[in-house]
Amino acid sequence: MGVSERWPVLRNIWEAVNSLVRWRTVRGFGAVKYFNISYGVLLLIPVFHELYVRAAPIMEWFGAPAPFPSTLRWLYAASLCYALGILLYQLFCPSEIKRFGSPEEFVKDQHELFLRANPQRRLEIVLARLDPVLDADVIKRIEALTGVTTAKTITAERIKQRERELEELILSLHADAVQKYLLTDYDTKDISRFFPRWGSFLLYVAGSLLVLTLLGVRSYDVFFDRWGNTVLIKSSISTSTGDLELEATTFSEMEFAAVEDVLRKLGIEVRFSPLEPKPRDNRERRRYNVSHDLIPKLENALSGHFLRTGEFQPSPTQPGSVYACEEVKLSGRGKGCEELAASDMAAARVKCGLVANSKKWFGGVPRPGTCGRKSSWW
Repeated sequence: MGVSERWPVLRNIWEAVNSLVRWRTVRGFGAVKYFNISYGVLLLIPVFHELYVRAAPIMEWFGAPAPFPSTLRWLYAASLCYALGILLYQLFCPSEIKRFGSPEEFVKDQHELFLRANPQRRLEIVLARLDPVLDADVIKRIEALTGVTTAKTITAERIKQRERELEELILSLHADAVQKYLLTDYDTKDISRFFPRWGSFLLYVAGSLLVLTLLGVRSYDVFFDRWGNTVLIKSSISTSTGDLELEATTFSEMEFAAVEDVLRKLGIEVRFSPLEPKPRDNRERRRYNVSHDLIPKLENALSGHFLRTGEFQPSPTQPGSVYACEEVKLSGRGKGCEELAASDMAAARVKCGLVANSKKWFGGVPRPGTCGRKSSWW
């Protein structure tokens, strides 16, 4: 296909797409009830964020404050798209489209008014709506009745008769011509103001995609537990100070809270530095520091031993509270499982994260019970 043949095809495709993106389409978005909720989101989320910022210094007394929820951030972004789309619609959408949702409604409301308006322009209106090919006979007849004759024998009565015939013909065609005019006028305004129309449409689409994506991701997490509380803790010994460094990686703030809870119970000062999320999965990361003289206390609490390389080696499972540390892959739950002894769930989370790192898992999830059997309350 040559260039001369290709461009008309692309033009036809573009015209078809452009004809679908009308002000009526944008008006339909605005009719969805959910979009009215977006106004409340725009007002409330900044208030929540302000409260969060003010509360952050207080939360620092109990450890690092949780980050502002990403769900609210994306929901706010979607609502902002809706607000801008509505603004463009209100400013640039023709009033006829705002008032009437379809051309039929517009014609029904305006038809009688236009029939009575400008009677002296009826002939002009009718001629403008006639098709040169389909209505060729009608056009010739009108031209014959309106044409100037040079015949001297034409009588006044004949002139009046021609005027009556023309008036009857115009009246019979006028109602249909007005309807065609109104339909054309509505259609023209429906695709007018290209940039505001497309801008409003794309903003609505962007906001809807954000909400649908957010809904899909959160629904998947709820129903399929893709990662759940997935923790991974990499341990290492500093060669310069001999301190233990715990690099916690997780999707859930609960995991960080578990690490900090274990450290506090042992009287270890909670000190950490935030790290950049890994591009692979965008999990949050923090590096905790445990002084070298306090490492034995942590080993005793976790029932294990940190090797010189920093790798954690759990002690054999002893009678008591048994937890199953289950493997989690990037695609969901894995088949790996290790049984651990822990004093409580917080210790089990930390221990499971250390085991997951030593096993080269994507992450680990602890639960009460053994690998072969879940506890009755799990």
